[in-house]
Amino acid sequence: MSETGMLTRAPGCAVLFGGTGFIGSFFARFLVDGGHFQRVYLVDRQPVAAIASAWRRAQLSGDPAITFIAADVREPLAWVPPEPVALIGNFAAVHREPGHADAEYYDTNLRGAEQVCAWAARVGCTRIVFTSSISPYGPGTSRRDEQSLPVPATAYGGSKLVAEHIHRAWQAGDAQRRLVIARPGVVFGPGEGRQCVASGAGGAGPVFFLHGQSRYAQGGNLCARAVRGAVVGVGAPGRGGGRGDPVQRDPVPGPRARRLCGGDLRRGRCRTLGAERALPGTAGRGLVAGPGGAAVGYRASLQSGAHPQIGGGQRHRAGLSARAGLSLSLHAGDGSGRLARDLPGGVALMTVADSGERILVTGGAGFIGSAVVRFLLTQTAARVANLDKLTYAGNPESLADVAGSPRYSFHQVDIGDGPALRAVFTAFRPTAVMHLAAESHVDRSIDAPAEFIATNVVGTGVLLEAAREYWAGLDPTARAAFRFHHVSTDEVYGDLAPDAAPFTEATPYAPSSPYAASKAGSDHLVRAWGRTYGLPVVVSNCSNNYGPRQFPEKLIPHMILNALAGRPLPVYGDGAQVRDWLHVDDHARALYRVLTRGRVGETYAIGGHNEQRNRTVVETICDLLEELAPTKPPGVARYRDLITRVDDRPGHDRRYAIDAGKIERELGWVPQETFASGLRKTLCWYLDNRDWWQRVLSGAYRLERLGDRGL
Repeated sequence: MSETGMLTRAPGCAVLFGGTGFIGSFFARFLVDGGHFQRVYLVDRQPVAAIASAWRRAQLSGDPAITFIAADVREPLAWVPPEPVALIGNFAAVHREPGHADAEYYDTNLRGAEQVCAWAARVGCTRIVFTSSISPYGPGTSRRDEQSLPVPATAYGGSKLVAEHIHRAWQAGDAQRRLVIARPGVVFGPGEGRQCVASGAGGAGPVFFLHGQSRYAQGGNLCARAVRGAVVGVGAPGRGGGRGDPVQRDPVPGPRARRLCGGDLRRGRCRTLGAERALPGTAGRGLVAGPGGAAVGYRASLQSGAHPQIGGGQRHRAGLSARAGLSLSLHAGDGSGRLARDLPGGVALMTVADSGERILVTGGAGFIGSAVVRFLLTQTAARVANLDKLTYAGNPESLADVAGSPRYSFHQVDIGDGPALRAVFTAFRPTAVMHLAAESHVDRSIDAPAEFIATNVVGTGVLLEAAREYWAGLDPTARAAFRFHHVSTDEVYGDLAPDAAPFTEATPYAPSSPYAASKAGSDHLVRAWGRTYGLPVVVSNCSNNYGPRQFPEKLIPHMILNALAGRPLPVYGDGAQVRDWLHVDDHARALYRVLTRGRVGETYAIGGHNEQRNRTVVETICDLLEELAPTKPPGVARYRDLITRVDDRPGHDRRYAIDAGKIERELGWVPQETFASGLRKTLCWYLDNRDWWQRVLSGAYRLERLGDRGL
């Protein structure tokens, strides 16, 4: 199959397990009507003639392109189609319905996933679409997305989460395999009256969290169609009928949803995505609203945050994974039949087999560091040691959702403490170091530069020596595989003229502030240890980060929290300083890509392609707060009225901008968030997590920047 062009008839066939069910039947009809396959096989215990819905029976009957195969998904399938199998859809499941025992969920949903993946390996199919559920997230009132930690509260949700990881283990077995997992909300449509989603046939591994803004009570008939490169789903947020069902708020459409719809999110009109890792032949199919259909908005992001956690209850049958050849382990919990909620006691963990990666992250309790730790624990199988001094900006609460992982350990250590560092290296035996520990606030570096020199320069030197001594004692294979990744900033390059080309990896260093100079010094130390001692190092320089859990001394959270408190919003000088904004989750993905795929000795510039003037950023925050937090503090008529000009900061750089072409070309990384989508998500996080930032503000910080004091 071509990865880019339209395809009238794809070679081979599609095999849909659970294909006579509600979701499977819609997908079958879509594949046939679109001319994507010459033959679609429906593998199910229920023949077409036995489908209760007359509407669905009519959709599947009498079409020579559709063939029914009677089989139980829980048992090995001996049948093999005469055509090559180009696509497998797994829609077979016991759904959340009254009367089902927990054992039924695990028996069908887990054993079925195992057998589907084993059959895919046997017939040589390299593409699977798996429909999961919103239920793995468990109950809650906050917005859920791919980064939300799944903590299922029912056996059904736990079984779907484990089934996801069975499919991921299948994908990990061959680099050519492609997997899409859809997590639809409660959706509905003709033929069922309860659920309706058509999943897309393509993509390269992301999990799509999908639901729309229609309400089931409105009686809308909504059916999602596939678009190129993504699975698009429509759902009904709100309370479901089952115990432990999540309560979902309306999602914020992400940048990928905007690209898919050409900006028309309310009408759901889709457009193609060029050559974006897509299965061909699914372009141009928009959302279709049936009788009574309401306007639809939806969200489809790329990142997966699924954490392999389930509670015990029914332990799956012995030998489940061994029969399919999958690296999967299941551990029973308390035997209650319900999923454990608290870590670490009584929790059963489902983990894909240890990848062998053991990554030491310095500064992992900081803003970017915690995002990296969370990424490693939720999207890789690596073991992670978090080494952090816990200064004022280090916050262990930022990792509360993943701190219970058995792959995680925390060490309160100063990177300037050589003996303590060596003890951690000896005990943890890392295969890589990601060095993010640093004093990072420019304003504070002007007030107290010695602290920045001590941590960023001297501390980095001590860490490099500890890493070099440890690395020198490894065997030749381990030495060759070891990496020391130093994470730095674009501020080392100084500033740019308004019309100058963005920074590249070859831009000369010209730091302006004590902070930038200290980071420049640490960059040079890392490269020197690489050239002098042969330590396998790689360096990255990033643009300005923003996102959830950022300490409030930084511009964006500072302005959000000041506005919510009715305090002035201080803007330095004319506010025309330009920064390139990078969402922290995009940055975390990029850093792991550099660590695992970057070339030793190379530097990679990481930017978000989002240049914004500081004043524009503050004004945009005010406008979003008018929408998201219309109830203002006493005495505030408009949030923009709080904007206050203050004297400019000494040595304030006028413009930063990154040319991220190298990492995009060589490592295949591109940012997924636009500034508009990322800023909206960030504001929503701060509005939804007041407890987090109120504790931060309890005494460690007073919402005061250097400019507030007129210096």
